[in-house]
Amino acid sequence: MNPDLFLIDENIAILQCAYEFLDILRKIFCGCHRCYKYYLLNDKAEITYEKGVTNSYGHLNFEEGVKKEEDEIDLDQVKDNISNRKNIVFGQFANFLNFFAEIGGFDALIDLLKAGNEGQEDKMPLDMISLLVAPFRQCNTIFSPTFSQHFTTAVREIVSQRLFSMTEKELKEIDKESVSRVLKDLKDFFLLSMDDVETAKFIELNNLNISLRFLKSTYLEKRLKGLQEIKTMISSIEYA
Repeated sequence: MNPDLFLIDENIAILQCAYEFLDILRKIFCGCHRCYKYYLLNDKAEITYEKGVTNSYGHLNFEEGVKKEEDEIDLDQVKDNISNRKNIVFGQFANFLNFFAEIGGFDALIDLLKAGNEGQEDKMPLDMISLLVAPFRQCNTIFSPTFSQHFTTAVREIVSQRLFSMTEKELKEIDKESVSRVLKDLKDFFLLSMDDVETAKFIELNNLNISLRFLKSTYLEKRLKGLQEIKTMISSIEYA
């Protein structure tokens, strides 16, 4: 695709803005060491919102722990915290998440995922699902358990239904590796409310289901691919 099409087509310009917007959310929600450092230097007290989605931190004084510019910040430790999704709790972080919820951000996100995956035509690309929820992968310690359960369950049902209801046309145009990649990319998101065993079970079950769909396809290439994938799964179980 011509990378300059956004200059002459408004729809493409809007679509490309979506990637920029999601990247901004990822950074704000502690997916970037620079934003993490900002919280260390500029954290604020938690604000109470009517539609809050985070744990309550009224007992913590976030401003008390603010570092000064001259303080040495271990960026390697910061990056390690982001990579391992640990110790990521800030008042401003909670405020941004709760404000996003207050203006209907999470509701709009779920509505978009449903609209883009439930129809028979014009479905969103499969990798857009993992892209849309990627900004929230660092929220495992700050989301309330109730909201984490609600959010991940809604996305999990959408993903399962999308894979289950794939048409022959979709099966023809998609490859098994891309489905596995999307499921793998969703792993950290599902860990917001599921443990490692539950997440692995969900991913393996959907990988098996899509392999069975390939096996039953009217296209010989897909049937052979489905057969190969199922044989691989059986072998991995036998030697586990």
